[in-house]
Amino acid sequence: MSWSIAGLAAVLVVWSLFARRLSHWQVTPALILVLAGTVFGWLTDDALAGRLEARVVEPIIEAILAIVLFEHATRVHGGFFGGHTRIVLRLLFIALPIGVVLAVILGAGLMPSLTLAQLLVLACVVVPVDFAPVVSFLHDPRIPERVRHVFNIEEGYSDGVIAPVFLLALTIASGEHTRSEGVIYALRQGIPHVAIAVVLGVAIGASAAWCANAADRRGLMTEQSRRLLMLGVPVLTYTLNVGLHGNGIVAAFVGGIAYHSVRHYVDEEREQEYIDDVGFVLAAVVWFVFGAVVWEKLHDGVAVGQVVFGVLVLTAVRAISVAAATVRSPLSGPERVLLAWLGPRGTANVALALWAYIVIPPGPGDTLLSVAIVVVLGSVVLHGVAAPILVSRMASRATTEVAR
Repeated sequence: MSWSIAGLAAVLVVWSLFARRLSHWQVTPALILVLAGTVFGWLTDDALAGRLEARVVEPIIEAILAIVLFEHATRVHGGFFGGHTRIVLRLLFIALPIGVVLAVILGAGLMPSLTLAQLLVLACVVVPVDFAPVVSFLHDPRIPERVRHVFNIEEGYSDGVIAPVFLLALTIASGEHTRSEGVIYALRQGIPHVAIAVVLGVAIGASAAWCANAADRRGLMTEQSRRLLMLGVPVLTYTLNVGLHGNGIVAAFVGGIAYHSVRHYVDEEREQEYIDDVGFVLAAVVWFVFGAVVWEKLHDGVAVGQVVFGVLVLTAVRAISVAAATVRSPLSGPERVLLAWLGPRGTANVALALWAYIVIPPGPGDTLLSVAIVVVLGSVVLHGVAAPILVSRMASRATTEVAR
């Protein structure tokens, strides 16, 4: 394990020294970490991948997801839906469910060995978007401001919205119960846990923000303490919910929304710096481990059906679901095209994939992880290479139509 930590630290040091130049070359940290993890897996003969035990890794992944989802939820600016309520609701509650259903149907045809619950887990892993591999899109002035804002909100909320479905499906797909028992057990355990998470998440997030506002008015806080508060709130929310049998991940996400809605920031960008940096390091761990697992799975080979599924999820499934959800919306044609085709996958997808891999029995779990690898690596290539070309062609047209 010490060699794994040393390898990850070495990659972070090298990236830090050349970050500006690598960014100029469009080389993302995610790509470097995956490549480094893959090389590490090859050099150590899959030593890291072989130590992914559920009892050790599962709580670590849960904690990482809790902080990442809290961070995502606090990135939304301009109100609860960033001033784009209709568009965001269409993407979260029409496009996202359509994408999940299409992925399940597609998976049933291409991977018939997977059960419905396992297919649902897979869909929850690969359908939500995450801009970690191509975060520059969210700041690219060539993309219309409205599209960038909508992307930012969709990324912030999609994983949190899908989390309860993922957890229920994962409980059923874990193989610890028969199919009927699994459904009953998942509903009996999952619904109360989610309800507790929502209540505690709102209470803790809103209370922490209210206390911070009061402390600021009295001059009791420092710049450092404001930054530390942003990290302490998701950790407190997650751990309290786990202790009280709530769902820590959902609670952290809801807590992030509540905190961000109530908090009157002194300097929002400065206050979020620390949790952004911590989130980056945690994401680096996820990507490095993912790279180590990539070598093991690619060494064993990937089925044609898995590759076809991954390609279609990145292209047709995203395009069809967004196109259906944005019919008669305020968006222009070029804006709809950008939303449909710029849907990368990132840190949250990788974390969910690793979680499912260690919980679901061998065989189906291996298949699920192999597909996730195809989707995530395919996204890095598609959205890192092909997407800039699409942006150049479509963004100017979208800006022109918006100006009209």
